[in-house]
Amino acid sequence: MRQLADAARTDPQRVAVFLQPLFAPFAADMLLRACRSLSLVDVWISCAARYCAALPTRDERRNFFGYIRWHVDDPEYARLTERHATEWHQLRAGRATGTTRTK
Repeated sequence: MRQLADAARTDPQRVAVFLQPLFAPFAADMLLRACRSLSLVDVWISCAARYCAALPTRDERRNFFGYIRWHVDDPEYARLTERHATEWHQLRAGRATGTTRTK
């Protein structure tokens, strides 16, 4: 939490880079609470969508959405699903053409 706050304060452009790898070892709702306390929900949505889109199976993606649905309000959920769809299509398009997306 402290490192996330430091990143947000000192280099806001890199918060997503800091946050993204934390989705694998930490619960998404815990990261959401931390981001909520720092007014970083939009960054969390972006990272959560990217993380979920990269999950290998449909069941894993459905489970992620089913779990996180209890922790977000309707507008946040709508933004998350929209961003997830974009991320999912970009990841699959990159695999289909043999290219990878960098960000």
